[in-house]
Amino acid sequence: MKAKLIGLVVGLLSAATIGVVQLQAEAAGDKSGQVGSAPICEVSPIGNRGNTGVDLTTQNRPNLAYSVKDSVATVEFKVKGPKNCKVRVTNNAFWAPAQNGKPWNKQILFPGKVTKVYTPGTYESKVNLPKQPKKGMCYYQVDLTYGSSNVTPVIAYGHGKIQGCIKTPPTPPKKPGVSINKLVEGVDYLKVGVNVEYEYQIAVKNTGEVDLTNVAVTDTPEAGVTLISASAGTVASNKWTHTIPKLSIGETMSFTIKAKVPEYQAGRITNTVCVDAPQVPGNPDDCDDADVEVEKPGKVLVCDPETSKTIFVDEKDADKYPKPGSAECEEVIVCDPDTGDLIKVPATKKDQYESKNSDACKESEPVKEVKALPETGPAEALLQLIGAGSLTGSTAYYVASRRKL
Repeated sequence: MKAKLIGLVVGLLSAATIGVVQLQAEAAGDKSGQVGSAPICEVSPIGNRGNTGVDLTTQNRPNLAYSVKDSVATVEFKVKGPKNCKVRVTNNAFWAPAQNGKPWNKQILFPGKVTKVYTPGTYESKVNLPKQPKKGMCYYQVDLTYGSSNVTPVIAYGHGKIQGCIKTPPTPPKKPGVSINKLVEGVDYLKVGVNVEYEYQIAVKNTGEVDLTNVAVTDTPEAGVTLISASAGTVASNKWTHTIPKLSIGETMSFTIKAKVPEYQAGRITNTVCVDAPQVPGNPDDCDDADVEVEKPGKVLVCDPETSKTIFVDEKDADKYPKPGSAECEEVIVCDPDTGDLIKVPATKKDQYESKNSDACKESEPVKEVKALPETGPAEALLQLIGAGSLTGSTAYYVASRRKL
């Protein structure tokens, strides 16, 4: 009786010990596949273990252990060993960065892994596949592994493309850009008098996709031009420099520089301005120039009333012309009766046109900055063809040409 009692106590203690060991192993998330103190079973796939070059969703699958249907991957496998063996197996699905699942450290576990304990027999395990791309990953990988996590050795694996996935292309970096434009009295080329002050206009624009900071602008004229002052920055040693603290996307900043040519110099004199922004590759980033020219001594700058432009003439003929900026060289607004447009013409030619308040221009749009008739449009061209063939067409064209089209 005493011996039986001792045997019973030993048996209970052994069972308790086995149970505690198994609970401890499960609590620790055993990755080896071991289940408590039971012998571990051997697991093998039914079919090929896996192939990195085969998409599971295609028909050309050389007897792979994995198959896919309706976004569910199924793997078939066998469990072998003693009758009392057990093994813990997990079926995982991952977002993968490439068709072959590499690089491994970039994979992201998809929720819903399947972990079970198996005894000897033939089984299949199903796992849901990712349905939507994550972080631009358009592929998945599935692994059947020992234990509770995805650890080596992998029993079986497969790859495929996530259905409906359109990989988001990487966002290209925003490009910086800057441009500079220079004029002299509003034009690229100007005739000036000796020691007569004139003005350069400079415009710096941010043409890129990012804000610019510490934008450096430098103006260095050729010998002959003397820089006097600037609307911003510093003029020193006949060189203008200025730094723009910030130039926002699309913003334009304008500056002026006063200058003169103290002595006569033959030919054009170029003045170049450049811009350089730290954010834009290259040095400088852009340059532009404007030219001035001084007439030979004995010439005088006057106004040509026929064109309202400044010209040089001999000193002996200077009295025959009005001075630059005089009322006689102003442009006036008149009506062109042939087009019905308001235009600007030299004051000396105003008598060749009708008054701006005449009936021919009552419905005219704002003044056009032109001094010649506009080119023939498609409608007028058609009427010309008609007019060439009949008197009626000619009349229609004449009436139409008197209106503002």
